[in-house]
Amino acid sequence: MHKYMNYKEMFDHRDMAIEKLLNIIPQELTENEHTLFIGMSLGGTYMAQKIARHYSRRSDILLLEHIMAPNNENLTIAIVTESEDVVIHTELISSFDISEDFVYSEAKRKYDTDILDNKYKFRKGEDIVAIKDQIVILVDETSETGLSMYAAIKSMITLGAKSVYLLSPVMDKAAYNNLLGICDGVFTPTRVIDYVSCEHYYKKLPALSSRDLAIDKQPK
Repeated sequence: MHKYMNYKEMFDHRDMAIEKLLNIIPQELTENEHTLFIGMSLGGTYMAQKIARHYSRRSDILLLEHIMAPNNENLTIAIVTESEDVVIHTELISSFDISEDFVYSEAKRKYDTDILDNKYKFRKGEDIVAIKDQIVILVDETSETGLSMYAAIKSMITLGAKSVYLLSPVMDKAAYNNLLGICDGVFTPTRVIDYVSCEHYYKKLPALSSRDLAIDKQPK
């Protein structure tokens, strides 16, 4: 049985969720000097950099963009990352008769505009912290379908990570079970059956910008 019976607004704010995460990360990972905490969104990066500082480890953000269905701007059909990896929701593009050519064309457009722009916004044009032979813990505020995490895992493998773990305060149970098979470990205090939205699980979830984040490529 889960600790929380009422999942709505289980966390007052991101810092409360961070406290929960600090209790479930294995000590052998936090004590390893090769461990990196990589955020997958603004909120995930806020969490990653605070956790990294707590353990005197490095952190960064993985830049990725959602590719939306041509007939539904709210429906994600694929993800492209800054390592130019693309993960496609094949069932959705098949259901809506969307061609892979459209997806890859959109992926290139998103990479050439949004991802490269964000690279300058967040890192002054620098590449992500060196991933090769490192232990990567990917962090996000919640995970619903797991598509972003699939893309992030693929990106970390492309960049040469030694091992990849996932860390999130709330995960959809089906996504959790699926992700277990493609990475080295998944850490979450809460698995939900009927995922609602990220905002549903926090009382306060203020918007963040690049100015709110302090990426620590070197431990303090």
